[in-house]
Amino acid sequence: MPQPRVIKSAESLRSAFNFSGTEIEAFRVVDTDATPSVAGTTDAVEAQATTAGKVVGVTTETMPDADGVGRTIQVAGRAKIEAEAAIAVGALVMPGTAGKVVTRTGTNTPIGEAKTAAAADTDIIEVELNLPAEGV
Repeated sequence: MPQPRVIKSAESLRSAFNFSGTEIEAFRVVDTDATPSVAGTTDAVEAQATTAGKVVGVTTETMPDADGVGRTIQVAGRAKIEAEAAIAVGALVMPGTAGKVVTRTGTNTPIGEAKTAAAADTDIIEVELNLPAEGV
């Protein structure tokens, strides 16, 4: 399988902080952390744990917990994201668990379209993100 590539511009990136209590791995979907361990923290994110929540981007690197360093998340363009299961090219994807993506089911809101396939859990795929400005 060819290496996934990523297409992004400066406008498709923003800084975020992790005060969730656990490290967030690279290529994971993140949502707004409503209860960060450091009160008053803005731009705090956590790994998207369920299909519910407000997806705000995808980690481009590992985000250690509470190190106080802003890390880059991708909010638009073609992103690398870790799959939770097999996903076909062209499938609409949604958050699964632990920040990974799965093929969209039912009426769940998709976060993008798979541009490469995943054969199994832990495969890294390319997804053309479709996140509204206020999150999904």
